[in-house]
Amino acid sequence: MKEDRILEIVTRIQADGAETRRRMESLDVRVSLLEDHIRGIRTTLGGMQADLSQINARVDRIERRLDLADA
Repeated sequence: MKEDRILEIVTRIQADGAETRRRMESLDVRVSLLEDHIRGIRTTLGGMQADLSQINARVDRIERRLDLADA
């Protein structure tokens, strides 16, 4: 009787451990996907910043040519 109860408890602990391991693996995959997505967002933002810098430089040149630049 006592041995059966111990076996039952150990079996339950093993099952809980296996479930925890499966959940951790799932979370690892999800975190990895999020990291990839964030890298893509950073790349896009970097490109947008470069584009805005180019536009700002062009506007500055246009303002100077039209004598609209602030002194």
